[in-house]
Amino acid sequence: MEASRAVINTGRVSATGKTGGRIRVATRNGIDAGEWDASGEGTGGDIHIRASGNWEQTAAGRMDASAAAGDGGAIRVTAEKGLWLSGTLDCVQTYELRREEGQKNRKDLLKCAQI
Repeated sequence: MEASRAVINTGRVSATGKTGGRIRVATRNGIDAGEWDASGEGTGGDIHIRASGNWEQTAAGRMDASAAAGDGGAIRVTAEKGLWLSGTLDCVQTYELRREEGQKNRKDLLKCAQI
């Protein structure tokens, strides 16, 4: 999904199945108060959100790339100017969240893994 100005999610974006699907978003700014679901029965999927400006996830927002019976997937959220996350991230494998200060000076805000 691409949007030149903004993405506002208040509903549900789904790419589920036996193996989790892929959800890709590229936009300038985003507000997330909905659900992004790339979960799978066997393996989890992949959610990649990239904002050239700001990304804000409200407490109602949820990203799920988990697996019911196998390896979880990955969630990656990057924003060049501002990144605010207040909702739920579930991938049971890897989270990678970044606020980027241009391509040459990337700063990792949070990296954690769950097994």
